[in-house]
Amino acid sequence: PGLFASGDQPVVTWIQPAVRYSTIDNDFAGPAEFVAPSMFWDWEKIDAGLRFGIVRGTDLTIEFARNRMTLLSGKVLEPDELLATLRFAL
Repeated sequence: PGLFASGDQPVVTWIQPAVRYSTIDNDFAGPAEFVAPSMFWDWEKIDAGLRFGIVRGTDLTIEFARNRMTLLSGKVLEPDELLATLRFAL
């Protein structure tokens, strides 16, 4: 049984929570004109989301990510993200 039904088929048959934490603490620095200066930044990220099993072979993941990065200059950026992913399996 699902939370809802569409005709004879159950819809939203399962819900799966997810929480992830990751960090990168770089002990080195490089030149500001380096092609990818983000390689030298310190990063901290926490994600929280829910994955919904809609029907067999189809699920939807909705996730919020709280990002915090420290640039070489010491400036702190916090570009948070909201992401939704719809997956189909054949």
